[in-house]
Amino acid sequence: MKILFLIDKLNIGGAQKMVVEQSSKLNAQICTLSEEDKESFHVFVKKTLIPLRYDPRSWIKLIRFIKKGEFDVVISHLYKANVAGRICSYLAGVKSVTFEHNVYIKRGKWERFVNRILSPLTHKIIAVSPAVKDYLMEHEGIPEHKIEVIFNGADFRILKESKPVGKVVLSVGRIVKQKNYEELIEVAKKLPEFTFQIAGKGDVDEWNAKSGDNVHFLGVRHDIPELLQKASVFFMPSHWEGFSIALIEAAASGKPLVTSDLESFNGMVKSGWNGYRGDYVSSLKKAMKHKESLGKHSIEMSKQFSIESNINNLLKVI
Repeated sequence: MKILFLIDKLNIGGAQKMVVEQSSKLNAQICTLSEEDKESFHVFVKKTLIPLRYDPRSWIKLIRFIKKGEFDVVISHLYKANVAGRICSYLAGVKSVTFEHNVYIKRGKWERFVNRILSPLTHKIIAVSPAVKDYLMEHEGIPEHKIEVIFNGADFRILKESKPVGKVVLSVGRIVKQKNYEELIEVAKKLPEFTFQIAGKGDVDEWNAKSGDNVHFLGVRHDIPELLQKASVFFMPSHWEGFSIALIEAAASGKPLVTSDLESFNGMVKSGWNGYRGDYVSSLKKAMKHKESLGKHSIEMSKQFSIESNINNLLKVI
């Protein structure tokens, strides 16, 4: 089967990481639709760039690329690529599959409308968690028969054996409102004996300036396995999530998980077993105290979310 993966660009993020992993496992091609950011996964893969603009000529170029490539299926990730992928694949006579990675509570009415009217052109819409499926049905009006739940997967081979150094609490994710780092800073003030590290893209100088001495925004890092190895607890206080690859990597690294109390974390974080949800100050204290036993259960939980499982389930759908 000849597969094309379509995404806006390969900047550092969970969806982009999945494209890199999936394309590698399936020996598939990647096409991006925008110029890359300075920090990007594009340095690790070969890809084709077709800048997509309002100019119809760029859309025609993408349609011709899909036709010429004789692809069996176009798999797109994230909104811009999902829109372009469905329209251009349809006009090229090729099957399309889209991935929805998040519970997009901030998505506008127009974007929801476009998603809904394009759903008939889609072979399958992949929701990365039951929470995302529920969102698509309830808020975007997508028919249930169009949606398939396939959990994201992590490549456990890159991860390292847990060797905590000090009382380090690690968070991984872009510096955006969704991740709720404002509350993390407030929690850190109440736990001065803990060191909080946050790895992710954003204005680290601004955020470090307004944080206490025990909070360190690290920026984009390419040594997440090493950071996980040395951390004691993984912390994700997000306002909303779809399915976090960073959380699974932390679990597979033997870390207790402290998260917000979201539906998306059902089946991933069980309070008192492999971590705690909500009540962050108390939860972090308990997770730090019982990190060995909780971490062992995190490893057990993570085994169901391998990249191999993700690929196998995807092949059943396409």
